[in-house]
Amino acid sequence: MTKTIKGSVVVITGATGAIAQALIAELTARGAAKIYTTARDISALVASGQLVPIKMDVTSDDDVTRAAAVATDVTLLINNAGVNHNTAFMVAPDLAMAREEIEANYLAPLRMTRAFAPALIANGGAVEILDGLEAGEEEIYVGDMARGIAEGLAHDPKAIERQLASPG
Repeated sequence: MTKTIKGSVVVITGATGAIAQALIAELTARGAAKIYTTARDISALVASGQLVPIKMDVTSDDDVTRAAAVATDVTLLINNAGVNHNTAFMVAPDLAMAREEIEANYLAPLRMTRAFAPALIANGGAVEILDGLEAGEEEIYVGDMARGIAEGLAHDPKAIERQLASPG
């Protein structure tokens, strides 16, 4: 399994966002050999010898399959694309926002990982994030909120359930 960023070939989703741009800068600084930057609209993405934009909507099976056929040299997949409406389910007007979040935050990473798995396996690759990858961590939580939820689920899952279910 890839344990270093240097020389890696990366696919990163949601590459137009600020988090992705920071990850791309760090991947470049750590010596990634190639970075496939993916987004629904690639007009704002820079192309160079190292940066290869790919038009892809992570919610589209066809787009993901096409991208996996292009990036067969991938060694690191970063599922960065996501949606958070930050609306409690009890006050949401309907299920549309929940469906969009489920599609982007659960089904899309699953779709991406399944599509890129053959290349990742063949290339000894991984689906993890930078420091955690290089530290050999198996579970990586990005940000204080994700770490807090993980810790809360480990110690008091009912408190987390109440917190996430509260209407405010």
